[in-house]
Amino acid sequence: MNDCLKNAIKYSLIGGMIASSWIMLVSSHLFIGLNDSSSLPGRVFIFSGSKYLLKNLKKEDLILFKAPATSFYPGKKIVKIIKGVAGENVAINHNRIFIENTDLGALKKYSSDGQQLVPLAERKIAPNYYFGWAPHEDSYDSRYQS
Repeated sequence: MNDCLKNAIKYSLIGGMIASSWIMLVSSHLFIGLNDSSSLPGRVFIFSGSKYLLKNLKKEDLILFKAPATSFYPGKKIVKIIKGVAGENVAINHNRIFIENTDLGALKKYSSDGQQLVPLAERKIAPNYYFGWAPHEDSYDSRYQS
């Protein structure tokens, strides 16, 4: 085997090991989340593993969760934008919902398929809870009780 071929094999193996290590490192911290809802544009999102564990979330982060069995989308994976964090106030004024005086939109009485919607009551967001929201007018999000 000539030296040129030996070097090509050696550097290919080294490159392969570096690429494999990088893929394993990235894949342990990132994952792909598929959104079953149409309330946000796009269906595929990339999430950081630490964010998925619901730690250190802040406003405007995206969150992926499985909808509770009591919701309109039982068991579906849904992506929302965090608009409220623990300690912030949720208020309702003239059929609109606000977090810390930021208007997040109208409250609807009925879903797009005619089911009655029950708005969330005014409250302070509890520790370890978040207010998830999407801009779509028919978004079923934290504005409503499950």
